[in-house]
Amino acid sequence: MGNPDGTVDGLMIVKQGDVWTEISRASFITIPIVGILSALLCMRTAYSTYKLVGSRFDGANFPWFYTALQSPWYAKQFWGQDDIALALPDDLKTMVTRARNRIKYGIATIILWTIFALSVGVIAAHFQSGR
Repeated sequence: MGNPDGTVDGLMIVKQGDVWTEISRASFITIPIVGILSALLCMRTAYSTYKLVGSRFDGANFPWFYTALQSPWYAKQFWGQDDIALALPDDLKTMVTRARNRIKYGIATIILWTIFALSVGVIAAHFQSGR
């Protein structure tokens, strides 16, 4: 029935722990990939909004605009200014709100994917220990 090479009638025997180990390695490898892709999406969204709205703020550079765009709280804490959306017409306020939501989704994606990868790593360690 069993062969010395680890096969049983042509089928390979795979331990459950080995499968989880490979899955955890793959998920750990993807953390920087997902992080970079999410960060690029956030930066692209912020920069396109900056190109449309940034001319209304004299001398506003992109790092200042990105910090103020992320949240009104950041604008108040870091730059001592009110929300940048308050000085804009309604159509541009909508664009700023949409850009803020996309940036929040990008940040949430990075956080949730990291939690997922770490959880898979814990499961792999549990199966590897043989419990």
